[in-house]
Amino acid sequence: MKMFILSLFMLLFPNVVYSQACSKSKTLQIGVDPWPPFSYSSSSKLKGVSVDIIRAAFSKVGIKTDFHLLPWKRIVRNIQLGELDVLANLYYVEDIAKWVKYSLPYLKSDVKLASLKNFKRRIRSISSIQGESVAYGQGYSFGKSFDHASHFKKVEVPVTENGLKMMILGRVDLVIDSEEVLSFLIDHNTEYSSKIKILSDSLLVNEMSIGVSKKHRDRERIITCFNQGLTA
Repeated sequence: MKMFILSLFMLLFPNVVYSQACSKSKTLQIGVDPWPPFSYSSSSKLKGVSVDIIRAAFSKVGIKTDFHLLPWKRIVRNIQLGELDVLANLYYVEDIAKWVKYSLPYLKSDVKLASLKNFKRRIRSISSIQGESVAYGQGYSFGKSFDHASHFKKVEVPVTENGLKMMILGRVDLVIDSEEVLSFLIDHNTEYSSKIKILSDSLLVNEMSIGVSKKHRDRERIITCFNQGLTA
């Protein structure tokens, strides 16, 4: 009878049951890379759209979070060493999905190209990039058509801003990233805003998630709790 009542309670109030289980979790250590406006430091304070959403989702289910702003390679290393619990700002990447369990997406963003203002050609899709060199941030994927493309040169940079600097110096032709990132960087730098524009066409829409190593013993609970908080 007690088992029946418990089962009925779980069916009628699943969020309560999950929330109680989630609230017993330790404070989660979350790695975010410098990627404004999603995650960045301002006046020694960590800010960003991703930080706010992730913190709020976990908070709804009673989980405390501690964010660490680190370079992408260091985040990956610390996740694999067990020093961090969660990766944030994740696009879906096949190689990453081999060792990371993804959450539900918490954001969608239009992916666009930035160029110098004297760039005249219209680029409507990845396939219409012809011979240009394109800078992109380390660890990010922009769909199979970009990741596996061989009809243009791809230049990996630590962060998107490095690509913008290289473009001004004439070392690359284009920079690819989410429209929000490109707009933030250009709007907050007078040299960029005077020399760089964002091309009008959206090349694709990318979804952003958190991820937990498949070797993490609490991976299922962390992802389930986040998904619950996200949709609560």
